[in-house]
Amino acid sequence: MPERRLMERLSNWEEGASRTNQPEKDVLVASVTNYLVHILNTRQGTVLIDHKFGMPDFNNFGGGGLEQGSLNDVSAEIARMITRYEPRLKDVRVFFNTEESSAMSITFGVTGHIVLENVKVPLRLGAELGSNGRIRMR
Repeated sequence: MPERRLMERLSNWEEGASRTNQPEKDVLVASVTNYLVHILNTRQGTVLIDHKFGMPDFNNFGGGGLEQGSLNDVSAEIARMITRYEPRLKDVRVFFNTEESSAMSITFGVTGHIVLENVKVPLRLGAELGSNGRIRMR
């Protein structure tokens, strides 16, 4: 099952899970999405093997809150993190949805594509950065 990360395959094997009848594309998309949630909800500096893994603290980012300039910096940082730590997702772009954002949360999207059997599969995910600092994928 190359569509899953090594740790996912080992966990499934350890739990005695059998192969799934789910299409490879669905398994791959679910695996990428789950790992993005993991990356985006890990604080930078908390992973001993790689102190750069995870997201920096965006509280008080830019000193005066999240204006358009700092939103661009945040989106660039999110895209950099995804590109570095989730190589299955190519051509990563992060954009903010200011219409759906509020004073307590920021809504953004992640787009890119994954390659499965030499075919590009587009991926578009919505996400919300809540006031608790957690990112929820939609």
